[in-house]
Amino acid sequence: MTIQSKLFNVMIKTLDQYKDAFNKLPNGIRVIRGIAYSDRTQNNTLNIYYPEIKQNQYPVIVNVHGGGYVYSNKETYEGYCMTLATHGFAVVSYDYDLAPMQKYPTPIVQLNECMHWLKDNGEQYDIDMKRLFIIGDSAGAQIMAQYVTMLTSEQYQQYFQYRIPDINVKGVAINCGFFNAIDIAIAKKKSLTRYMVRGLMEDYIGKDFHVKQQEINFEPYINANFPATFVASSVNDMLVGKSPDILLYLRKQGVKTIYREYGQGDYFAQHNFQMDIRRPYARQCTLDETKFFKGIIEERG
Repeated sequence: MTIQSKLFNVMIKTLDQYKDAFNKLPNGIRVIRGIAYSDRTQNNTLNIYYPEIKQNQYPVIVNVHGGGYVYSNKETYEGYCMTLATHGFAVVSYDYDLAPMQKYPTPIVQLNECMHWLKDNGEQYDIDMKRLFIIGDSAGAQIMAQYVTMLTSEQYQQYFQYRIPDINVKGVAINCGFFNAIDIAIAKKKSLTRYMVRGLMEDYIGKDFHVKQQEINFEPYINANFPATFVASSVNDMLVGKSPDILLYLRKQGVKTIYREYGQGDYFAQHNFQMDIRRPYARQCTLDETKFFKGIIEERG
């Protein structure tokens, strides 16, 4: 692991521990833990969180965790996923292999495996795959959006040789998305951000990460089939900033898109602010995104 990735791990882990020390988990959430979604020997399990009110079938949100490709797991996101579940959704949180032990495209492959499992087994877990939504944050947002582009663009599918499940993602949410990492890493102007991102890319892809630039920069392949998208950023985000470039591609293709900025007047609403479930902006963002998803369900019946 590069020095940059080690520093990133320490920084993000410290922030997560701070959040967890003050966060109180929601009451009444049912959890099924440790379900194997593939035949891999490690990082192959998922948890499902259910709301307190029982239903025959639940609309489902799949959460793709962030962590710069080198950090985090499904347990880190337990409070956040439980909070999503309080809004009436079954929430799936799964693990994937981290860099540098496993490199790109392993997280894409594992998300595809998770989706195959849900397609084949969701019904027995009271999951309605006809009401499927995906949320990703930071690097998880990049993984998620890259995968959804693969699902919705035959041209982009040519980069991959995967058996794609027959699923229809109704909507996605991007929280503090980490995009254009290779562009940042190969920029001529030297900076601390470039230094840090370069280390993450070496761990995630390899020292020759630049050769994957066209493949990983999926945004030009976004088309009108991309699902309705909610994009959330923090005005205080010192890691990825605001208003990611993906917004330009979504709007250019006529994809239904809502963009919201949070954190005004609250300096502690930083990168991945939505995970700090006790804070007002986190609660508001989760409410806005789940309302967005419910609106899509109501529109399409």
